[in-house]
Amino acid sequence: MATAKQELPAKKVSRTNKTPLLLVIGGILLLVGWLVSQAVPAWQAANSLLESQARAESLMANGL
Repeated sequence: MATAKQELPAKKVSRTNKTPLLLVIGGILLLVGWLVSQAVPAWQAANSLLESQARAESLMANGL
């Protein structure tokens, strides 16, 4: 039995192993960006409708 420590060769990570991970991360970022771009106008429209509702209720309560 040998008592000397044997060093394992360092495992090299090639660029091709990182490519699928980068593609998945890029896809997720694109999806999040698209969702935000769709959510912001919907949120603005909802706020506008709520303001219009408050004005309409005020007019109905006080009479036109």
